[in-house]
Amino acid sequence: MSQVPVSDDQVAAFQRDGAVMLPGDMVLFDFRTPHGARGNFSAIVRRALSLRWIGDDTRHVDRPGRTSPPLPGHGMPPGPRLRKVWVPVIWQRNKMA
Repeated sequence: MSQVPVSDDQVAAFQRDGAVMLPGDMVLFDFRTPHGARGNFSAIVRRALSLRWIGDDTRHVDRPGRTSPPLPGHGMPPGPRLRKVWVPVIWQRNKMA
């Protein structure tokens, strides 16, 4: 998948919904969903945790621009699976014999 620039006109065409978030609330969505947040103009510090969940078949692909998390100088060519030290296993299906 490649990144596609989005114009201001295209952004204006999206339906925008907002929600009041309280401490402990969370939002889950597909990374391809256009998303963002308004600036924090309050005196309260905003804290966020972003997790990226991937399958065990995920492979490295070169993309233009910054990545998140940033992995500068990783030296990986396109194609191999991501290094296991970068991608901790959270859950693994039990394999039936």
